[in-house]
Amino acid sequence: MKEMINVVAISYLNTLPFVFGIQNNKDLMSQINLRLEYPSKCADLIKSDEVDLGLIPIIEIIDMPYFEIIGEYCIGAESKVKTVMLYSNCPLNEISSVTLDYQSRTSVILVKILAKNFWEIDVEFINADEDYIDCISNNNAGLVIGDRTFNLKDSFYINMTLQKSGLSIQIFHLFLPVGLLISH
Repeated sequence: MKEMINVVAISYLNTLPFVFGIQNNKDLMSQINLRLEYPSKCADLIKSDEVDLGLIPIIEIIDMPYFEIIGEYCIGAESKVKTVMLYSNCPLNEISSVTLDYQSRTSVILVKILAKNFWEIDVEFINADEDYIDCISNNNAGLVIGDRTFNLKDSFYINMTLQKSGLSIQIFHLFLPVGLLISH
């Protein structure tokens, strides 16, 4: 019996084309075990050798001793997206802390760069737990990624997409690749 290949993909709506293609290919599905997780969990699984292939956030390859990019597709954005958001109940210049989404590392680094170099605000960064969205209040903003952003649109004073902010466009040259299929 042939050994199955363990594959992990990001469980968000923007990954649906990848997942749909995999799940609707009977030959491929007979050779793999497909697992869906949030982005930072996908990276942890590939780094710990629990899976053979993974769709992981691009920032994760920085500390991988070896990786191979599979194919020529990625999850990315060329314009405004609504799945990488900073939410706040006060104006940007009044934010004193930002709770960082535990499901992302790429967006965490991006929000830190934007806060320091573009928004020029000095804030405390707080690592989030699973119920952190309820903590976005007063002067504490929150970074939220993925499908969870869809229901939060009208809940806060500030709804800022990180991809559309000026610095992110300069850094990533009008294209922000956020997920690549990686073999480890």
